[in-house]
Amino acid sequence: MKKVRAVHPFFFAIYPVLFLYSYNVYQVSFNSIILPFSVLLLGTAVLFLLSSFIIRSANKAAILVSLFILMFMTYGRIFDKVWWWQLGSIHIGKPRYLFLVGGLLFIIITILVLRNRKDLAKFTKFLNMVSVLLVAFSVINITIYKLKNLEKVNIDEVTDVNLQNPPNIKDIKNLPNIFYIILDGYGGADVLKEIYQYDNSEFLDALTQKGFYVAENSHSNYCQTSLSLTSSLNLKYLNDITDKLGVDNFSREPLREVIRYNQLFKFLKEHGYKITAFSSGYSFTELQNADNYMFDRFVTDEFLVELLNTTPIPHILNEIKSVNEFSWHRDRIFYTLDNIYKIPREDEPYFVFAHIISPHPPFIFKASGKERKQNRQFSFKDGTHFLKFKNASQREYVNNYIQQLQFINTRIKVTIDSLLRLTPDNPPVIVLQADHGPGSHLDWKSMEKTNLKERFSILNAYYLPANGDSLLYKSITPVNTFRVILNRYFDTNLELLRDESYYSTWTRPYDYKKVSPRALR
Repeated sequence: MKKVRAVHPFFFAIYPVLFLYSYNVYQVSFNSIILPFSVLLLGTAVLFLLSSFIIRSANKAAILVSLFILMFMTYGRIFDKVWWWQLGSIHIGKPRYLFLVGGLLFIIITILVLRNRKDLAKFTKFLNMVSVLLVAFSVINITIYKLKNLEKVNIDEVTDVNLQNPPNIKDIKNLPNIFYIILDGYGGADVLKEIYQYDNSEFLDALTQKGFYVAENSHSNYCQTSLSLTSSLNLKYLNDITDKLGVDNFSREPLREVIRYNQLFKFLKEHGYKITAFSSGYSFTELQNADNYMFDRFVTDEFLVELLNTTPIPHILNEIKSVNEFSWHRDRIFYTLDNIYKIPREDEPYFVFAHIISPHPPFIFKASGKERKQNRQFSFKDGTHFLKFKNASQREYVNNYIQQLQFINTRIKVTIDSLLRLTPDNPPVIVLQADHGPGSHLDWKSMEKTNLKERFSILNAYYLPANGDSLLYKSITPVNTFRVILNRYFDTNLELLRDESYYSTWTRPYDYKKVSPRALR
């Protein structure tokens, strides 16, 4: 009889990665799966070799390795389902008790496998077949999606805004450095006062005293980060992308490329600018193609975070108070705020892109800046996604949001002061802007159930030296931000677009619904 080789541990190892990717292929880059794919295969190989050497049976070792992988990679799913179960006064879903139950189950099965005198060849063959089928189903789903979306968006075609080249600028040293700081989910003063019962006038007055123009009636053009930043960085609405993809398309992958190779960066690089981008932790704004890509440590993205959430790793890290996903996110924000004004000075002017995911969830800061204790898994979700994932109330969202905003206000004021001291002879252009508003009353499935004023009202403040603010107005939206800046400092002649806002659901991002001005008042 032909000897059966145990390959199922390797297929079980890659299945969770492929499964998660197949369900998120519309918004996750293929590059995101390469690292976890490789780590799991390597880890499985090491476990299998060690187990085979100790047990002296490849089939039994493979069974135990597959069992360990399946228990390890489904831990988070089980925890989400049973966290509320109680056994007397003990919540068995608490990490330490779930570890205990899982550990005992693994030990019992291990004893049964080791005491079995058969070589378990038939069972090995069965597991091989099951693991291959699981992987095959995911690969088929991914392939079908890819075949349906073979047509790529031509970046130049959908981003062209017919920028008029300025006169030949001989002395690029006189061009201002430009800082584009996006504070994710930062709401306008009206929403903060009406819905969050928070008066943000102290912070806004401080900006005004420093020379900022605060557009007090500003709204975002879109309700999703990827849509909003695609629009602002390309100085136009996204109609061309929608015409190309269709309203039924739910892939966000084209947006990633259009953000990375946007029209603004292209224009500035043609006129001598160096682009610096800070790591955000959000894959759409991880602009690693920038001239200077700034990061403080290993970069995680949403896919890796979600994959880690299926394992016990987040709970293990939470036991190690100084090392976990929340602390990594805190460090990333601190790194950006501490280093945005430390860009090396060069002869060429530079454009700095800093997307800071705050005061947007996760809520990791108290008003004092102290770390907020976490009792759930790490996630960038907001709106109904946040409330469901965190099993949280709108009241909890509001309270935690305001405390995080208070701390961010404190740190941003320090950062702004440092930026203004950098080059007093040639003051920088600073744009302090939100991509969209808060999300305590955001429904990702329904425009009617969403508080549109909350979601679209944003912070939008400009420091434009040499009377640049004379071109600004109270209701300016991000789509016109760099039209104004390029007209003022580069002698372009870009027509300002109508300031409009569009809602779209999470599953149909390109099916825009125009928001009535009345709904934003």
